[in-house]
Amino acid sequence: MNATLAVSVSEIEKLFDAYNEKLFGNTLLRPLITIQTGEESNTRGWFATNIWTDKNDVLNYHEINIGAEILTLTAEDGNPRFAVTLLHEVVHLRNFEKNIQDTSRCSGYRGSIADHLRIQETF
Repeated sequence: MNATLAVSVSEIEKLFDAYNEKLFGNTLLRPLITIQTGEESNTRGWFATNIWTDKNDVLNYHEINIGAEILTLTAEDGNPRFAVTLLHEVVHLRNFEKNIQDTSRCSGYRGSIADHLRIQETF
């Protein structure tokens, strides 16, 4: 892994930990964080359940991917695009763990992040 990418993954993991602590009281298990090129030009990231296993095929891990294309972009609110995307994917993780269906069968979204978190303030 090149040094620049390693720093990016490390920064994203720290941000995941901050979201987890502030919004969820450290109740979420950290997924495997990956950075890959988006499958489609408009893919900024994704959450996938139980797609990684340990070397003994015993433990399953979720994945949150951040699209490599957005690492240097800024969102409309002025925050780094990867931070906004990470929060979006963390909400999918939280909803999965709470059995809250937040997408339809064809991957359409149901409600906003704030709706699913029931929060009114920004982070």
